[in-house]
Amino acid sequence: MRMVVVTVVLALLVLSVFLAACTSSGCGFCSSPNQCCKDTCMIPCPEGQFRDYDDCLCYPESVVRCDCGDYKYCEAGGKCCNNRWIKCPDGSFLGTDCLCYDEGTVKCNCGIYSYCKSGGQCCNNEWIICPPGTFLGDDCYCYQNGTVKCNCGGEMYCAPGGQCCNNQWLTCPAGQKLTKECYCMPIR
Repeated sequence: MRMVVVTVVLALLVLSVFLAACTSSGCGFCSSPNQCCKDTCMIPCPEGQFRDYDDCLCYPESVVRCDCGDYKYCEAGGKCCNNRWIKCPDGSFLGTDCLCYDEGTVKCNCGIYSYCKSGGQCCNNEWIICPPGTFLGDDCYCYQNGTVKCNCGGEMYCAPGGQCCNNQWLTCPAGQKLTKECYCMPIR
Protein backbone atom coordinates (compact mmCIF):
# COMPACT_ATOMS: atom_id res chain seq x y z
CA MET A 1 0.00 0.00 0.00
CA ARG A 2 2.84 2.35 0.92
CA MET A 3 4.50 1.66 -2.42
CA VAL A 4 1.32 2.69 -4.30
CA VAL A 5 1.02 5.94 -2.33
CA VAL A 6 4.69 6.78 -2.93
CA THR A 7 4.27 6.04 -6.66
CA VAL A 8 1.17 8.26 -6.90
CA VAL A 9 2.88 11.08 -5.00
CA LEU A 10 5.93 10.83 -7.26
CA ALA A 11 3.72 10.84 -10.37
CA LEU A 12 1.88 13.95 -9.14
CA LEU A 13 5.19 15.63 -8.34
CA VAL A 14 6.54 14.89 -11.82
CA LEU A 15 3.29 16.16 -13.41
CA SER A 16 3.39 19.36 -11.39
CA VAL A 17 6.97 19.94 -12.55
CA PHE A 18 5.84 19.64 -16.18
CA LEU A 19 2.98 22.08 -15.67
CA ALA A 20 4.76 24.39 -13.27
CA ALA A 21 5.35 28.00 -14.13
CA CYS A 22 8.74 28.66 -15.58
CA THR A 23 11.32 30.53 -13.62
CA SER A 24 12.14 34.11 -14.54
CA SER A 25 15.38 32.92 -16.09
CA GLY A 26 13.51 30.61 -18.50
CA CYS A 27 11.71 27.31 -18.33
CA GLY A 28 14.10 25.43 -16.09
CA PHE A 29 11.32 23.11 -14.88
CA CYS A 30 9.80 22.55 -18.33
CA SER A 31 11.30 19.35 -19.69
CA SER A 32 11.22 18.09 -23.26
CA PRO A 33 9.02 17.70 -25.24
CA ASN A 34 7.07 20.43 -23.44
CA GLN A 35 7.52 24.04 -24.51
CA CYS A 36 7.79 27.22 -22.47
CA CYS A 37 5.63 30.16 -23.52
CA LYS A 38 5.28 33.32 -21.47
CA ASP A 39 6.56 31.67 -18.30
CA THR A 40 4.17 28.72 -18.65
CA CYS A 41 5.18 25.17 -19.44
CA MET A 42 2.96 23.90 -22.25
CA ILE A 43 2.51 20.56 -23.94
CA PRO A 44 3.72 20.50 -27.56
CA CYS A 45 1.38 21.49 -30.36
CA PRO A 46 -0.23 18.59 -32.26
CA GLU A 47 1.56 17.32 -35.34
CA GLY A 48 1.17 19.72 -38.28
CA GLN A 49 0.85 22.77 -36.01
CA PHE A 50 3.23 25.37 -34.58
CA ARG A 51 3.16 27.56 -31.49
CA ASP A 52 3.01 31.33 -31.72
CA TYR A 53 5.04 32.67 -28.81
CA ASP A 54 3.12 35.95 -28.66
CA ASP A 55 -0.23 34.37 -27.74
CA CYS A 56 1.03 30.82 -26.91
CA LEU A 57 -1.61 29.27 -29.19
CA CYS A 58 -1.10 26.50 -31.72
CA TYR A 59 -1.84 27.19 -35.41
CA PRO A 60 -1.90 24.87 -38.45
CA GLU A 61 1.34 24.94 -40.45
CA SER A 62 -0.73 25.78 -43.56
CA VAL A 63 -1.53 29.32 -42.33
CA VAL A 64 0.52 32.42 -43.03
CA ARG A 65 1.23 35.48 -40.94
CA CYS A 66 -1.24 38.08 -42.19
CA ASP A 67 -1.82 40.75 -39.51
CA CYS A 68 -5.15 41.61 -41.08
CA GLY A 69 -7.70 43.30 -38.83
CA ASP A 70 -8.25 41.02 -35.83
CA TYR A 71 -6.43 38.14 -37.53
CA LYS A 72 -2.78 37.33 -37.01
CA TYR A 73 -2.65 34.09 -39.00
CA CYS A 74 -4.77 33.43 -42.05
CA GLU A 75 -5.36 30.74 -44.64
CA ALA A 76 -2.61 30.77 -47.26
CA GLY A 77 -3.51 32.17 -50.67
CA GLY A 78 -5.75 34.98 -49.46
CA LYS A 79 -5.39 38.74 -49.22
CA CYS A 80 -6.24 41.38 -46.68
CA CYS A 81 -8.95 43.74 -47.90
CA ASN A 82 -10.49 46.37 -45.62
CA ASN A 83 -9.17 44.49 -42.54
CA ARG A 84 -10.82 41.25 -43.71
CA TRP A 85 -8.84 38.22 -44.88
CA ILE A 86 -10.43 36.93 -48.07
CA LYS A 87 -9.45 33.81 -49.98
CA CYS A 88 -11.23 33.56 -53.31
CA PRO A 89 -12.05 30.15 -54.82
CA ASP A 90 -9.76 28.74 -57.51
CA GLY A 91 -10.43 30.38 -60.87
CA SER A 92 -11.37 33.73 -59.34
CA PHE A 93 -9.66 36.87 -58.05
CA LEU A 94 -10.20 39.52 -55.38
CA GLY A 95 -11.44 42.87 -56.67
CA THR A 96 -10.63 46.22 -55.09
CA ASP A 97 -14.17 46.17 -53.68
CA CYS A 98 -13.21 43.08 -51.59
CA LEU A 99 -15.44 40.70 -53.57
CA CYS A 100 -14.35 37.62 -55.51
CA TYR A 101 -14.85 37.60 -59.28
CA ASP A 102 -14.54 34.82 -61.85
CA GLU A 103 -11.56 34.91 -64.16
CA GLY A 104 -12.69 36.54 -67.39
CA THR A 105 -14.18 39.41 -65.43
CA VAL A 106 -12.84 42.87 -66.20
CA LYS A 107 -12.73 46.18 -64.35
CA CYS A 108 -15.58 48.15 -65.92
CA ASN A 109 -16.81 50.97 -63.61
CA CYS A 110 -20.26 50.86 -65.18
CA GLY A 111 -23.05 52.29 -63.04
CA ILE A 112 -23.06 50.38 -59.76
CA TYR A 113 -20.72 47.71 -61.19
CA SER A 114 -16.97 47.76 -60.60
CA TYR A 115 -16.25 44.46 -62.34
CA CYS A 116 -18.15 42.96 -65.25
CA LYS A 117 -18.02 39.85 -67.42
CA SER A 118 -15.61 40.39 -70.31
CA GLY A 119 -16.98 40.92 -73.80
CA GLY A 120 -19.58 43.52 -72.87
CA GLN A 121 -19.98 47.26 -73.00
CA CYS A 122 -21.34 49.89 -70.66
CA CYS A 123 -24.47 51.57 -71.97
CA ASN A 124 -26.54 53.95 -69.82
CA ASN A 125 -24.81 52.58 -66.69
CA GLU A 126 -25.75 48.98 -67.54
CA TRP A 127 -23.24 46.32 -68.60
CA ILE A 128 -24.58 44.62 -71.72
CA ILE A 129 -23.20 41.57 -73.48
CA CYS A 130 -24.67 41.00 -76.91
CA PRO A 131 -24.87 37.44 -78.28
CA PRO A 132 -22.51 36.37 -81.08
CA GLY A 133 -23.53 37.79 -84.45
CA THR A 134 -24.97 40.96 -82.91
CA PHE A 135 -23.75 44.39 -81.84
CA LEU A 136 -24.76 46.93 -79.22
CA GLY A 137 -26.67 49.89 -80.61
CA ASP A 138 -26.67 53.45 -79.26
CA ASP A 139 -30.05 52.70 -77.66
CA CYS A 140 -28.49 49.88 -75.57
CA TYR A 141 -30.21 47.07 -77.50
CA CYS A 142 -28.47 44.29 -79.40
CA TYR A 143 -28.99 44.16 -83.18
CA GLN A 144 -28.09 41.59 -85.83
CA ASN A 145 -24.80 42.25 -87.58
CA GLY A 146 -25.48 43.97 -90.91
CA THR A 147 -28.31 46.04 -89.46
CA VAL A 148 -27.99 49.72 -90.38
CA LYS A 149 -28.69 52.89 -88.41
CA CYS A 150 -31.91 54.32 -89.82
CA ASN A 151 -33.75 56.57 -87.28
CA CYS A 152 -37.07 55.89 -88.96
CA GLY A 153 -40.40 55.99 -87.11
CA GLY A 154 -38.83 55.56 -83.67
CA GLU A 155 -36.57 52.74 -84.87
CA MET A 156 -32.85 53.39 -84.61
CA TYR A 157 -31.61 50.32 -86.50
CA CYS A 158 -33.21 48.64 -89.49
CA ALA A 159 -32.59 45.84 -92.00
CA PRO A 160 -30.11 46.77 -94.74
CA GLY A 161 -31.35 47.75 -98.19
CA GLY A 162 -34.50 49.53 -97.04
CA GLN A 163 -35.70 53.10 -96.96
CA CYS A 164 -37.71 55.24 -94.58
CA CYS A 165 -41.09 56.14 -96.01
CA ASN A 166 -43.79 57.86 -93.91
CA ASN A 167 -41.94 56.81 -90.72
CA GLN A 168 -41.86 53.15 -91.82
CA TRP A 169 -38.75 51.24 -92.83
CA LEU A 170 -39.62 49.40 -96.00
CA THR A 171 -37.56 46.94 -98.00
CA CYS A 172 -38.67 45.91 -101.45
CA PRO A 173 -37.96 42.48 -102.95
CA ALA A 174 -35.23 42.12 -105.55
CA GLY A 175 -36.21 43.72 -108.87
CA GLN A 176 -38.54 46.26 -107.23
CA LYS A 177 -38.14 49.81 -105.97
CA LEU A 178 -39.99 51.93 -103.41
CA THR A 179 -42.30 54.67 -104.70
CA LYS A 180 -42.99 58.04 -103.02
CA GLU A 181 -46.31 56.58 -101.92
CA CYS A 182 -44.44 53.81 -100.06
CA TYR A 183 -45.28 50.99 -102.45
CA CYS A 184 -42.90 48.52 -104.04
CA MET A 185 -43.11 48.59 -107.83
CA PRO A 186 -41.23 46.58 -110.45
CA ILE A 187 -38.22 48.34 -111.88
CA ARG A 188 -38.79 49.17 -115.60
